[in-house]
Formats: sequence, C-alpha cells, structure tokens
Amino acid sequence: MATRRFDWRKHIRVGGFLLVFVLFAPALWIFFAQTLALFPKHFNASRAQLDESMMVSVDRDISPIGMPGEMAWDAIEPTGMMAKMSTGAPMTDMMAFDASDRKVIKNASLDLRVESLTWTVDRIQEIVKNAGGYVENSDVSQPKSGVRTAWISARVPADRLDAVLDESKKSAASVVSEYLNIGDVTDQDADLSARLNAKQAEETALVSLLNRAEKMTDIIEVTERLSLVRSEIERMQAEQRSLAGHVAMASVSMSITEDPRVAVDADSIRGGNVVKQSISDISRWGIALGSAFVALVITGLPVIAVYGFLIWIFFRVGRFIARRIVR
Repeated sequence: MATRRFDWRKHIRVGGFLLVFVLFAPALWIFFAQTLALFPKHFNASRAQLDESMMVSVDRDISPIGMPGEMAWDAIEPTGMMAKMSTGAPMTDMMAFDASDRKVIKNASLDLRVESLTWTVDRIQEIVKNAGGYVENSDVSQPKSGVRTAWISARVPADRLDAVLDESKKSAASVVSEYLNIGDVTDQDADLSARLNAKQAEETALVSLLNRAEKMTDIIEVTERLSLVRSEIERMQAEQRSLAGHVAMASVSMSITEDPRVAVDADSIRGGNVVKQSISDISRWGIALGSAFVALVITGLPVIAVYGFLIWIFFRVGRFIARRIVR
C-alpha cells in the first residue's frame, strides 16, 4: 500500500495566500479611509442642511419686534388670554371674545413652508400693505447652495389680524406652526390715565399758585415744581400714545422656508442657471476624483509597493525552503 506523500508546496501556497490577505487588508483599509477623507465636505454639508430643512419644529416661539423707539411695550407680560395652537387650528376661534371695552396687545407668528420663496415674500408684503399695515423688517437669505429662508416682521391693524394670517397661510404650501399671544393691558392703561389726570390737576393748581405768588422765592420754587410736573405729564402722554399704538396695530412675524423638494425657480431656468449649476457640480465631482487619484499615487502606491516587496521576499524564501525539503 503506497504511502501518501506530504505536499509541502501546497501548504506553502495556502500559507502565502493567508499572509497576503493579512498584509493587504490593513493597507486597503488605510487607502480607502484616506481617499474618502479627501472628498470635499461640501456634499456632506449640503445633505445635512437638506435633512435639517425637512425637520420642522411644531413649537417654535418667535418673539415679535416692536416699533422703533417704543420696543418696551412688546415686552409686556400677558395678563389676559394667551393662545398657542398646532397647525390647522383656526386662530379666529381663540379671538372670539368681546374686546370692545378691553385694551389688548396682539402678537402673532407663523412658520411657513413654501414652493417659491421670492413669490411668497412679495405676496405677504402685498397682503400686509392691503390690510393697512407696514413691514418693519424683511430679511431674505439666499445661499448659493442649500435652503433659502426669509424673515418678515410687520405691523397690521388689530382688527385685520385674522385676515392677514389667513391670507398668508393660503400663500404657503404648508403651515408648520402658529402662535398667538394676546396681552391684556386694560389695568395698565387705566393706571396710566389716573396718574396722568393727577399730574394734570397738580399742574393746574401750580399754575394758579404761580399767578398769586408775590415773593421771588415763591415764584422760583413754584416754577421749578411746575417744570418737573410738566416733564412727567409729557412722559406719561408719550407712554399713553405708545400703548394706544400697540393696541391698535398688532405685531406679526413670519419665518418662511423654501421647501427644496418642490421649489422650482422659473427665472433661474430661463437664465440658464440650472446648466451652470450642473456644470459646477460636475466640476466638484471631478476635483473629488482627482483628489482620490492623488491620494492613491502619494499614499497608496508606496504602501502597496512595500507590501508587494515583502510578499515577493516571502515567496522567494518559501520556494527555496520547499525545494530544500523536497530534495
């Protein structure tokens, strides 16, 4: 019975393949890691910005901006009714109360998603103007890439607030959130009026006293006191006018975001910007591939050469040992 001869060459070849795998696996891992790291971060940033634009907050609290020089009244803590709603809930139901004898300040905000940012901003400005209001601030952010956004702060007549909000919501593709704050300042207005009446009565008494004064010291003293009272009266009257203005004109702030999933800018298409953008994207990808090739030449080839040299030495030594064993 013939004995089976042990094949040293076969085992050496198997061991060689295993050694090649062990040596090459770290090299390939390092190469691919460095290559991917050289790709421009613009693509990841754009994707992250796009994903972030899809995430909407249903509870965004937007503080209104007051009129120049009279911003103190916007910080009044609400003492009356305050309503905060989710998307789709009508604001008019929250305002259905008799406010004819009350002094209230109304602040509202909307967070909108739109198909065309430019058209929506123009439309909202037109709605505000037609309602008898005015736009206080308008800020439009139009980055070269990413999501376009806008911020509008306006004042509208309080009795037209419902109509402005309804028309603004109709101009949007979707309403993310709505916020309405109604602050009752009736007591504050009454207190201000009472103090103003008291100061005016004091002023009348001082004028009468000044007319009867004969001594110079009395005249000087009454005059100084009358000047202080007059200053306080003017300050209270300014506060009263400011308060009345904020009661008459409601504050509206709107955050507008263009939805990249449906937004199409016809002007950009007609202007050839789509073709330019496509060429720019292709150029960026070309630069990324070129960077990957440079990484391969600079870092990959030397590593592969070193590992190849080690493998060549291993096979040469293995063949020499195998021949010696066979002999």
